Amino acid sequence: RRGSAPNHNDFVSSVTGQYLTLTVEKRQLTITMDDVQVEYGDVPVYGTPAVSGFAKDENQSSLHMAVSPSSGYEQWVTAAGETLDITVAVTGNLDNYTWTFDGAELTVTEREITIIIDDKSSGYGEDLEDLTCHRDTGSTIRDGDSLSSIVSVGFENGITPTDVRAGGYRIVGTDVPNDNYDVTFVGSGDRNRDYGIYTINAA
Repeated sequence: RRGSAPNHNDFVSSVTGQYLTLTVEKRQLTITMDDVQVEYGDVPVYGTPAVSGFAKDENQSSLHMAVSPSSGYEQWVTAAGETLDITVAVTGNLDNYTWTFDGAELTVTEREITIIIDDKSSGYGEDLEDLTCHRDTGSTIRDGDSLSSIVSVGFENGITPTDVRAGGYRIVGTDVPNDNYDVTFVGSGDRNRDYGIYTINAA
């Protein structure tokens, strides 16, 4: 390069006097974000990824980052207990930068629902009413899932009509095996208890 005019990438060696080329490499950015949890059936909410490694006075305002699970999350389809890797796609002004993503995970947790066990009553000697329960306001289940596929209710200690005498009897709830729901039972007459009451009135 001796004899050529220097440019902004050239410098002169103090040892040989020759012009040498300075190569400016792209600066590496590191992208991080927190792991995400989502209840079965909900839409995941991803935080904004953090980016470190910018040169002085530069920031991530010129970048667009799209966050998504690597293998696809489907609302009401991806089951509780599944864990998906999160990916980040970066576009924007990357002329001077490369980037790496440290990785994060999306975990699907059981959906919390509250089931109200209905109190019942009948007279001594009468036929017993059917035992029932219902979902609390705001406790959503997947379209196509019946309540009976998630819970069942029955008398505590397996009471049958021939066993019944006047008095009060507990109605309790049981989870039907279903990994997508976390069920809390409450009584319709008192939400501080986890059972209903069937009252047999004296004749």
